[in-house]
This record gives sequence, structure tokens and C-alpha cells, in this order.
Amino acid sequence: MEVATARDAEWFARHAHRRHRVRPALRGEFGPGNDPDVPPGCRAYVVVRQVFPGMRVRLAFTMRAEPSGREAAARTLFNLIMDADPDPHTVGMRNHA
Repeated sequence: MEVATARDAEWFARHAHRRHRVRPALRGEFGPGNDPDVPPGCRAYVVVRQVFPGMRVRLAFTMRAEPSGREAAARTLFNLIMDADPDPHTVGMRNHA
């Protein structure tokens, strides 16, 4: 989890105009035994929202195709996941300071 947190912090520092990013999920990033179930032919991704510098929310999801990394697409993915299941414990949400 620390690696993902550090990489996200570095990415948002380099892209200060962005509030969202999509990236491949890292193995073990949600703690031991909490990796998302990945159906055959899919890959695990994470969409990250930077609420403010130092505070980010991460949501895990799976997808067959590689998602777009553009701000609008990442924001839409984040909102769709939250709208589908707003319980943070079921979608892999984590806050980091």
C-alpha cells in the first residue's frame, strides 16, 4: 500500500492540474487478502481522486479493455463506481494523508 500511496503522491505532484487518475492496481495494495477478484480476460485497475494535496481516495475495479487515462474519463469512472455502490468497504476505497 505504501508503494501505491507514494506513486500516487508523486504523480499528482507532477500533474497538479489533475484531480483523477487511472492506473493498474498493484498486487497487495489494499492489504493482505484484499486484492479485487479479477474475472478471466480482465485486469484490475484503480481510479484515484485527489480530494486535496495529501488526501486521496482509491477505488478498485476490473475491466477487459484498458481505460482511458484522461481526466474526464477518470472522473466519470470514479463517479460511476461510487454511484453503483457507495459503501466504501465494498469498492476498495482508501483515504491517504
